[in-house]
Amino acid sequence: MRNCSMTECLIEQGPLITRMQGSIPRIVFPGLIISLQASNIQSSEIDAVCYGNGKYLCGGESQWIHTSNDLITWGNGVYVGGSVYFIIWIEELSLYVAGLSNGKVITSPNAITWTTVIQLPSYVWALSYINGKLFACCKNGYVYYALGSDLSNWEHGILHENQCVPTFITYGGGRYIASNENGKLYLSSDGHTWAEGGQIPEKAMYIFFVDDRFIVYGNNGIVYETFDGITITELAQLGGGLIAGTLIPFEGRTRLAAATQEVGGTDLKAGLVYISHDKGQTWEQIGDLGYNIYRIAYGNGRLLIPCNKAMYSSQSIEEG
Repeated sequence: MRNCSMTECLIEQGPLITRMQGSIPRIVFPGLIISLQASNIQSSEIDAVCYGNGKYLCGGESQWIHTSNDLITWGNGVYVGGSVYFIIWIEELSLYVAGLSNGKVITSPNAITWTTVIQLPSYVWALSYINGKLFACCKNGYVYYALGSDLSNWEHGILHENQCVPTFITYGGGRYIASNENGKLYLSSDGHTWAEGGQIPEKAMYIFFVDDRFIVYGNNGIVYETFDGITITELAQLGGGLIAGTLIPFEGRTRLAAATQEVGGTDLKAGLVYISHDKGQTWEQIGDLGYNIYRIAYGNGRLLIPCNKAMYSSQSIEEG
């Protein structure tokens, strides 16, 4: 059913009610209320986002990192000398950390002054901070990790000799698992020595641990689960190539969020945003932004979605 006026359009879709206010979708469904609100940033394509220490940070191809206190007004930014592929806030160390296209890992206590802690041999695709270790997934097929509060002591373990890109690292059930562009999962008990696990028939772009299982995102839009990193089961097919993801803690349990890119030669679309309440078994589409989305994050009670030259964010996630 569709009811429209000059200012608002309601589209009822089973459990979903989508309110269109201008071009901003507001999605209501059981358990969550999300209103995606856009703010323009004076930058080229935005690829990375995080929240920490009272600030929102984003960066991308422009090689600048921008900050905001309210997701509305963004500063001119700080030039960091490389495209920004990933940003995280490490609460334990009180540091922002960014991974760049030129292989640098940089840190800042205030998002203003940035220091290079290591120059890696290839671009840094993703960062994870787990069990006191900062992991950097590097294009040359290595996973690098740093120990210590100043992140100055770095070591590495090789995942694959043919330079396939490790895409993300997570931890659960006493093991680290890394996803990889070659579709394989790699397992480790210590983050240093890795062994091959199971494989999916597409690029494995993200992996998360949710309660008792690992959830894997494939670039052809398929979501998988595995309990041990070896035996893998297909769960769902989404409408776009999966390349971005994050976890959403809510009501004492964890939701999954995913966003998509276009896949050439297929019907898989860019800019779709999904949430799953049941460990990836079923998914609700909550947005269609029309452009490739490379990263999403959750922070300060909000889902954060950099897309093209705008930052989309939800209202505070709350009970519906």
